[in-house]
Amino acid sequence: MTLCFGIVLAMLIDALIGWPTKLHRAIGHPATWIGALVTLEGRSLNSAGASEGALRLKGLLMAVLVVALIAAPFVALDQIALPQGALAVWGEVLLTAVLIWPFLSTRWLWRQGSAAEAALTRGDLEEAAAQIDALGGDKPGSEDEAGLTRSSLEGLAAGTSNRVVGPVFWALLLGPAGAAGYTAVLILDRLVGARVNGHQHFGFGASAINDVVTSLPARLAGFFLCLVGSRSLTAFETMVRDRKKHPHPNAGWTEAALAGQLDCRLAGPREAVDGRAKGEWLNEDAPDPLPDAISSTLVMIRRVAVMVAFMLVIGGAIFGFGPEAFTWIREAMTET
Repeated sequence: MTLCFGIVLAMLIDALIGWPTKLHRAIGHPATWIGALVTLEGRSLNSAGASEGALRLKGLLMAVLVVALIAAPFVALDQIALPQGALAVWGEVLLTAVLIWPFLSTRWLWRQGSAAEAALTRGDLEEAAAQIDALGGDKPGSEDEAGLTRSSLEGLAAGTSNRVVGPVFWALLLGPAGAAGYTAVLILDRLVGARVNGHQHFGFGASAINDVVTSLPARLAGFFLCLVGSRSLTAFETMVRDRKKHPHPNAGWTEAALAGQLDCRLAGPREAVDGRAKGEWLNEDAPDPLPDAISSTLVMIRRVAVMVAFMLVIGGAIFGFGPEAFTWIREAMTET
């Protein structure tokens, strides 16, 4: 029960203040710390003269080591023994919230998405491209207003899974260490994954791990996006029909659901690492989105966050969800 309420409190803190700018200037952010570690290790281990097999092995070992190093401190902090008494439960809730809060980004998504929409509305395509790059959207097939709008929506769709649903899912399963390790996996794939130029072999392990740990959150996020808009049935039909058209095994769930909700087309052919165009249109027969579709998407992301928080409150109150509720999963993994 305390884990569920701790996650909800973390979501509330994130929604209200995000990660304050002054705090970021003072100490940075866990994501930047992880990124610095990944970049440093990647440069030292991804040697040009190594064989394909050696690069894959080194990349896999580095990915596992980085995730373990990031998760370990949170395991230790989560085991802090709090004084017994009436306030012990609330202390545990607060500690859990503080440990999970840095890995949630609903407010950040809202800020970045709003900035991208504002830039597109005033015709500043260069600024819009910069905001979309920070958002994590893929490079569009065309860098006009339509292409940049699609890219921003795709970044927001991915963010619904990676920054809202995913951290909560893994925190619920493994506690704060789950949210920390999940974030480390995302950063590994973004910086040294197999889809990054120069890391096709070295990044094999990071991308494989990413594909596994993002699989269930992506499906949940896609389903939630189908529920929170005015075109739920169409969104669900589009998601089921078009999700496999996306070159990434998990991104198609949220992008196709969003394309159905907004009645627009997303994705489309993109230049891959090998220089060839890959990918198909999601919701192909629909028109390109307009910049104001970003606002509609941000509203849906906020609704998804509220829905998840509500489910956690109800689940925590009725069923007492927590790590103990998933003991059978860990026992099964140990037996195998």
